[in-house]
Amino acid sequence: MWDFSIPGARSLRNGGRDDSEVALRADGVPGGEEIYKVLETDDGWKRAFNKLDKIRR
Repeated sequence: MWDFSIPGARSLRNGGRDDSEVALRADGVPGGEEIYKVLETDDGWKRAFNKLDKIRR
């Protein structure tokens, strides 16, 4: 989704519940409990939304 050398539209899931987790994984956060530790902080949410902003065009 974040590889812009591949042309085409990008989309997220309809519910949006998992989008923050997907964004953090794409930003290099290991899976599992580490994602939830990052999301416990305001900076973690900012990190997720900054990553999501990169695919918004």
